[in-house]
Amino acid sequence: EAQVLERVRARQAVERLGIVDRHGLLLREARSGRERKSRWVPLERISPKLVAATVAAEDRRFWDHGGVDVLAVGRAVVQDVLAAEVVSGASTITMQLAKLLRGGGRTLGNKFLEAALARRIERDFDKSRILEEYLNRVPYGNEIEGVEAAAWGYFRKSALELSLGEAATLAALPRSPTLYDPYRQGGRLLARRNRIL
Repeated sequence: EAQVLERVRARQAVERLGIVDRHGLLLREARSGRERKSRWVPLERISPKLVAATVAAEDRRFWDHGGVDVLAVGRAVVQDVLAAEVVSGASTITMQLAKLLRGGGRTLGNKFLEAALARRIERDFDKSRILEEYLNRVPYGNEIEGVEAAAWGYFRKSALELSLGEAATLAALPRSPTLYDPYRQGGRLLARRNRIL
């Protein structure tokens, strides 16, 4: 847990290699050591539209809970019991950040560890910092990690310049980057984007 929190304190991001022209314009981007395309940006360089769309898509009560959304957990348990299988999750943005930082599969034990780490993250960092960490680490599909790389990769613009529709499109991807892949599942992505708007 201490090592995970240290990564947040150090803003340890995925490294990338960018090839630029003589004016500093990015021409090409090589993958990082983790085989992802990524660029770290501070929260103030991310469109407020994208921040709002991400919170709406992933964790509507983000600003009100302490890392674990008890209401979402209760709803998920009821839905799972009624369906007699796991059909709903209750991960908050902070829990998703904990999972991104510590890794691990989708087991009940890991969910408890993610919840405990999420509570610790919420105690040690403010909500804006948590959002910055999440948006810079979350996968957006097609080997793209982080919102700046996603904005550039899908729209050829910075995360600060995104329109409302583009922001909602990117906010739709982290739930399931494969299921909502813009190149293979455009209709599904559009439907999810429209629900977020």
